[in-house]
Amino acid sequence: MSVVTVRTDAEGSQATRTAADTAYHRAWWSLPFYAVSLVVSLAIGGGLYAALDDGVGDPAVWVSAVAMTPALLVAVVPGAAALWFGRLAARLGRPDARVPVMAGLAIGAVVVAADLLAFLVG
Repeated sequence: MSVVTVRTDAEGSQATRTAADTAYHRAWWSLPFYAVSLVVSLAIGGGLYAALDDGVGDPAVWVSAVAMTPALLVAVVPGAAALWFGRLAARLGRPDARVPVMAGLAIGAVVVAADLLAFLVG
């Protein structure tokens, strides 16, 4: 059973939104937060890297791994939210909710691949 929210505007007309619609919109709205999560993940990764690096020679692999892990976790939070809400919307009757799920997963895969490539190359 799906929950229906009814809103009445000033003119008396009613708009209904089901729980599937709400989850669908939340899945789409989670995607713009990739911009915020990327900035925060850069700050976290850069801060950890600066705190752990001794500045002598090349950094140890563990320093890069420790700095990169929480940064990647923060960077993929919007994709996880899109996956969560998209699957919820699809389960509640919005099969088109797979579109923001695929977009979130694709963006997350690109972010992870770029970070791993930067780690391996340089």
